[in-house]
Amino acid sequence: SLSLIPIMLKISSLYQSIFHPSEISALIQFIFYKPKNILEIKPENKQKIRCYEFLDQTSRSFAAVIKQLDDAVRDAV
Repeated sequence: SLSLIPIMLKISSLYQSIFHPSEISALIQFIFYKPKNILEIKPENKQKIRCYEFLDQTSRSFAAVIKQLDDAVRDAV
């Protein structure tokens, strides 16, 4: 049942977009979105882990954008 939640949210978003046709393109991109850069931090790097914990506490949307940056740029930001 938990695996159905993301699907139900996407279906709900699709239904709601019927009333906002200008959002359909963005919705289609959202439905088929696959993250390109997955953040992987080695467990022994405790300082970096703590930095990303602070980032998550600052702003979830900002953190999501930062975490999707290329590896070479992400830690510098």
